[in-house]
Amino acid sequence: MDNGTLPAMGKGLECNVSLSRPRVRTTVVVVLILGAVYLGGQALDRSCRPGGNDLNSFLLSARALVDGGDPYATASHFGYLYPLFLTFLLIPLAGLPCGLAAAVWYLAGLAALAASLILLARLASPAGGRERSPPVAAFLLLLLICFDVLQNNVVNGQVNFLVLLCCVGYLVSLQNGRPLPAALCLGAAIAIKLVPAVLLVHLLVRRRPGTALGAVIAAGVLCLLPGLLPGVDVGALYV
Repeated sequence: MDNGTLPAMGKGLECNVSLSRPRVRTTVVVVLILGAVYLGGQALDRSCRPGGNDLNSFLLSARALVDGGDPYATASHFGYLYPLFLTFLLIPLAGLPCGLAAAVWYLAGLAALAASLILLARLASPAGGRERSPPVAAFLLLLLICFDVLQNNVVNGQVNFLVLLCCVGYLVSLQNGRPLPAALCLGAAIAIKLVPAVLLVHLLVRRRPGTALGAVIAAGVLCLLPGLLPGVDVGALYV
């Protein structure tokens, strides 16, 4: 084989996986839809069977918060371990039928994951990702490699995709020189799940103490937000 044909073959392969080609675009959409339906069925089944999943724990805690009870002391099989901001966010879902609440939560998680991937792809691409098509093959390979993690989060109704979106929003805002949105995004991530607080170290290393302080203040305000509800003593619940 003539070595001179190798660059041409490489270019042809790159074109074949471009989203600009209708067949590639259709194939990707079909694969994603089938995967979403498969995972959605698992999520609904787990959520609505006896014992439920993490979402059921979140919803029980949200109902307890509205009723003036203790979100940390419900009849949930899993128990609620996060700040109260998440229960406050989930109050609108707490009164819905199990299947509908699980479907809304599942779609919200998928939307958060998709938004996170799009933001990361634009951040990693030249000119914000506008000059070339997304690397479809690499994207599908990434989903395949991470499928077990994806399935575990979806089936168990976890909140990690929303936290991921907040963290990605923090990273993108910081990279674009927008400290206030960065602080708000990181504060929201911490208020949902305390683990992202490790990113405060990242801010201190980068000598951004103002942004770090803003994130701490934002997280504190959001964690205390459930105190706006009648009969809710946030201080007593946290203690």
